[in-house]
Amino acid sequence: MMKKWLAVLLALMLCLGVCACAPADREEESSSVTENSSVVSGGEEEESETGSSVHNEVSSLPEQEENSETGKPSEGTGKPSEGTSKPSEGTSKPSEGTSKPSEGTSKPSEGTSKPSGSSPETPDSSESKVVVDSFDDGISYPHVIGSFMQPGAFESYSKSRMVQHLQHMKDVGIEILILQWSFTTDASGKVTETFYDHSFAANEKTKGCLEYNDLVKTILSAAEEVGVKVFLGLNENGDWWSKGLNDKNYLTAQTNVGVKGAKQLYDTYKAKYPNAFYGWYFVFEYYNFNATQKQIDNGAYFLKSFRDGLYAIDPTMPMMLSPFVSSGNSSAATAEKMWKGMLANNTLKAGDIFCCQDAVGAGHININQLDSYFKALKAAVDTAPGVRFWANTEDFTLSEGATAPLDRFVEQMKIADKYVEHHVTFAYSHYQNPDVGKVGYHEAYKKYYETGKVPVSNMTKPNFKVTVQSGGMFVELSGTVSNADKMVQKIVVEKDGKVINTAHFDSAQQYGATSYSFDLLDSNLGVKAGTKVNYTAYAVDYCGNKSPVASTSVTIEGGGGYNAAAGKSYTTVGVQDGYPDESGKGLTDGLYGEPTFADKAWLGYLGKPEIVIDLGTKTDNISAFMLSVLGGGDAGILAPATVTVLVSDDGVNFTEVASASYTKEEDTKSAILFQRYVFASKPVSARYVKITFTTAGSWMFVDEAQVIASK
Repeated sequence: MMKKWLAVLLALMLCLGVCACAPADREEESSSVTENSSVVSGGEEEESETGSSVHNEVSSLPEQEENSETGKPSEGTGKPSEGTSKPSEGTSKPSEGTSKPSEGTSKPSEGTSKPSGSSPETPDSSESKVVVDSFDDGISYPHVIGSFMQPGAFESYSKSRMVQHLQHMKDVGIEILILQWSFTTDASGKVTETFYDHSFAANEKTKGCLEYNDLVKTILSAAEEVGVKVFLGLNENGDWWSKGLNDKNYLTAQTNVGVKGAKQLYDTYKAKYPNAFYGWYFVFEYYNFNATQKQIDNGAYFLKSFRDGLYAIDPTMPMMLSPFVSSGNSSAATAEKMWKGMLANNTLKAGDIFCCQDAVGAGHININQLDSYFKALKAAVDTAPGVRFWANTEDFTLSEGATAPLDRFVEQMKIADKYVEHHVTFAYSHYQNPDVGKVGYHEAYKKYYETGKVPVSNMTKPNFKVTVQSGGMFVELSGTVSNADKMVQKIVVEKDGKVINTAHFDSAQQYGATSYSFDLLDSNLGVKAGTKVNYTAYAVDYCGNKSPVASTSVTIEGGGGYNAAAGKSYTTVGVQDGYPDESGKGLTDGLYGEPTFADKAWLGYLGKPEIVIDLGTKTDNISAFMLSVLGGGDAGILAPATVTVLVSDDGVNFTEVASASYTKEEDTKSAILFQRYVFASKPVSARYVKITFTTAGSWMFVDEAQVIASK
C-alpha cells in the first residue's frame, strides 16, 4: 500500500501496498536524529541485518506527484495520478433513493459469536482508555465498512465533491475512511510534503518542501457532514523499505516527527470536527519475514514508542496499523511467532486495530494461502489483550493495473471472515467509487451489499469476425457482445490460447450500455505463409462471470513480413528521468511491459516525443509502423492521440509518409495495452524512420517501436 504517486504515484499504489511500482528515489538530508527530539531518545545505530525488502504497493496504480528532483510523474504536469481519472460532470450517479439492505436481510442470530480475543471491552494491564465503536450494522455476510484513500489523487477536491465521494461509500455501508498519510518525511525526519495546515518550523522541513491544499480539512469537514469516521495517517517515508527494522535511529526520528505532526493535527482539527476525527493510522507497513530477535525488538520499540506518543495526545483515540502478509517471505507459523514477539508487553493499547492486508491484489500471496496466514495472525493478535483484528481486503489486481472482479473480492472476505471482526479495503476510493469513474464496479458491489449474493449477468457469445489485411501481415478482429444487465467490463481476445489484447468498457462514460463493440488489430509478423491461426473471444463482467466463447481461425497467406527495427539503434526525445531507457535498447529489444507503468520495460514520455530509428542500411518495402503503448486514464496516462511517421535516407531530411489519429473513446480506455499501427499509402524505402506522437499534455508510456517490411 505504498504510495503510488511520488510527490517527491502511483502510486496509487497501490498493497495497499497496493501498487507495484517501486518507491521513488529521493535525495535525503542527513539521516542523523536531531538533538532536540522530544518524543523518543537514545536510539543507537544498529548494524544492518538482512531482512526481506518486499513491499506492498498500491496502487497499482501509478504514482501521482513528485518533486522536480525525481523526474517522476507529478500533479503539476498531468502526470500519472494515484486515482483513476475523474469522470465528466455528466457522469451518472446512484439515484438519491439508493436502497439499503432490505428489512428482510438476514442478520446474525442473538447467539452468533464473533472472533474472540478482539473485544474492545477487554481491559489490558495498562488500563487503556481507548474508545472504539462496534461498527455492527447487523449484516451477517462479509462486507467492507471502511476504505483507504491516498492523498495525491484527492488533493484538489472541493468539500462538495468530497461529500459526494463519501456519500457513495455510505450508500454501500462504508462508514470509515483511512487517509493513508497526511505528510511525508525524509530519512532523518524532516518534512518533505504536507496535506494539512501545519506548523513545522523552517528547519524541520527540507528545502523545497511541497505544501499542498488542506486535504485533511476537506476530508474532515465532509466526513462530519456525511457521518463518516476518519483515521488520519501520519508520516509516510519511502526509506522504510530499505532501513526497516535495522536502524533504530531512523525509527526514533520517524516517531518524533510523526507524533509532532499528530499533535498539530489534533490541536487544529479535533475540536472543529469531533465526530469525524476518530483515530490514527500508523503508516509504516510491517510484513512477515524471518526476523532476528533484534529486528523484532526494534519493531516492538517503534510501535510502542509511536503509540505512547499518540496516547499522550488523547488516550481515547484508537490507532490502526495494516501489516501485510507474504507467503514468499516466511511461513504462517513464522509470521505468528514474529508478531507474538512484537505485540508482547502491551505494545498496543486495548481497542487498537490490527488490520491485516491480505496482499492478494498485490500478488504477495495466493488466495488459497490466506486461511493459514489469517489463522496464524489471529493467534498472535489474541495474545495482545483487547487489540482488535480486522482485515484489509485488496480490491485490485496489480498485475493488470485494474479493479478486481467482485467474485474474487468477496471470496477474499469470506476466507478472512472467520477470523476477523470487520473488513476494510484498499481501496474503494480508488478502485470502486463512481466518483472516480468506477460506476460499474460500484453498482455490482452495491447489489452484493444489498443481497449478500454476487450478481450474475447474462452475456451473449461475442459476434466475432476476422479480416485479413496486407497479405496476411495483419488481422483485424472485430465483433460485439450484448448484455441487458449492463455489466460487461471487458472483452478478451486470445490467439492460439494466449491473450493478445483486451478491450475494456469500465470507464464512467462507457458504463450502462447493452451492446459492446470491439475492433482490434493483430500482427502476424514472422508467421510462416500457410499457417493456420486460431482466435477466440469472450466477455467478462464486473463480477468475474464469463460469456460463452466465440472462436474462429484464419490461414495466413503470403507471409507475415518482419520487423526491420528489431535490435537496431535509435535516439529519442522526451523520455523522463524517472522512467528512463536503462538499457539504451528498450524500444527495439522485443521486450514488452506488463500493464503497469512500474514495469521497467516502459519509457515514460512528456512534451512532444520523437523516436528516430537507424535501420543500419536502406531498407525496401516498408509498409507499416507500430508503437506499443500503455493506455490509461486511471493514472493520468493516455495512449497517443496522434502518431506521425517520417522517413529519411540521410537522417537529416525527413519526409512524412504516414499519420493517424485516434478517438477520445480509445484514448480513455483504462489500464490496457495498445498497439498503434500506422500504414503508409504505398511501400517506401528508407534508412532512418522518425516517429512522433502527442496527447493533450498527459503522460505516455512506450515499450516497443517497429518498422514493418516485407521481403
